[in-house]
Parts: sequence; C-alpha cells; structure tokens
Amino acid sequence: MLEVFSGILASFEMKLLARLLIAGAAAALIGYERESAFKVAGIRTHVIVSIASALLTCVSIYGFGVTGNGSPEGADPSRVTAAIVTGVGFLGTGAIIIRSGNITGLTTAAGLWAVSGIGIAIGAEMYILGIGATLMVYLAEIFSHFKLYSFLTPSPRILYVVVDVEDVAFPNFVKMLFEKYKVKRTRVIMQEYKRKKSSKYKIKLHIHSKEKFLELLSEIKNHNSVKSIVIHDQRFSND
Repeated sequence: MLEVFSGILASFEMKLLARLLIAGAAAALIGYERESAFKVAGIRTHVIVSIASALLTCVSIYGFGVTGNGSPEGADPSRVTAAIVTGVGFLGTGAIIIRSGNITGLTTAAGLWAVSGIGIAIGAEMYILGIGATLMVYLAEIFSHFKLYSFLTPSPRILYVVVDVEDVAFPNFVKMLFEKYKVKRTRVIMQEYKRKKSSKYKIKLHIHSKEKFLELLSEIKNHNSVKSIVIHDQRFSND
C-alpha cells in the first residue's frame, strides 16, 4: 500500500496537479481584490476559472497521444486553448451589467479573461509568465484605489442640467466656468431636449481636483435658471 501511495505522489499527474494549485493561488490574489471591491465575481469565481483553464490546458497537452515520459506526440493543444478563451469570454459577459445607461463589471470581466490566460500559462508549465502576469494584473487593479491614479488619469464626469427654457445664455455661462476653473478637456454642451418650461443640457468634463469640481458644481447649482442637476461619474461606473 505504501509503495502504491509513493508511486501516486511521484507520478506525472501529481506534477500536473501542482500546476493547478499554483494557477488557483495566483487567481485567488486577483479575486481577493475584486471581492474586496464588492464585485460580482470574487475569489471563488476567479480561482475556478483559472484552475479549469489550467486543467483543460494540461489535458489538451498530455491527455491525448502522449508517450511514456509524458511528452505530447501528435497532440494539438491549441484547439482546447482557443475554446477556453471563447468560453471565458461568454462568462465575462455575464459579469457586465448595464443599468440606466451605466455600465459596470468591465474590469471584473477583463480579470476573468486574464485569469484564464494565467491558468493556461501555468498549465503549459510557463510559471514565470503566469505568476508575472498575476502580479501585473493585481497591481493594475489596486492602482485605481490610490490617489496617484486620480492625479494621473482623466476624471470624466457628466452633468445633466435642467434649466429654464428662456435661458439661452446658459451654455455661455458654463463655458465661462470652464475658463475660470481651467477645465481643458470638455465635450461641447448639447441640448438634449427643449420643452415648454425647461431645457436639458448634457455637459461632459474632465477635472482632476475634487475641490475645484465641487466649486464649479456649486456655481452651476446657484445659477438662477437651474432647476436640477444629475451627476454621473464615468470613472467609477465601469469597474
């Protein structure tokens, strides 16, 4: 019995099982960041996707037409790998949610796609590449939580402002505020609709300083003709 157990531990499949464990551990790191951000796909989903990808990769390489020493002979692992990528693409689509014009889950879907690639790499015994990709994806995800991210990247915000229909000078007022607060990247103000007593404008702007944005917003709110304002922050709507 001991000899059989020792033989199992020393078998080639145990070495493949170690690859699955490494793939799962790598994906757990990325899943932890997603779960800590209260996303739909957390540790379990990422670990399962990565282990399954590594498993299918190992089977595709060594499960068909192998020789006694475990090397592939006439096998075509690229077919299974392509199927993994396609299948995880459909899974990632399920993590994307569109609600009231807002899109969420894009980063999570991309993370699932990434961990499938990590699983494939580790399943193919490319440990350095797989672990290196894990660290890069993890750092890319946690970078968005730092203040430096807010400073280096655009801060797109959209304001939906309803004003009195008679106030035809409102666009010029907003452009004056853009110059005052040095808002460089803006989208031309568009009039979405014009009704009997009100007009609705869509204003898109990029501004790094939260304080300046709040000051600009306050001036718009205090304008005599403004009836209501709805703020949409694009940066945090597509995580």
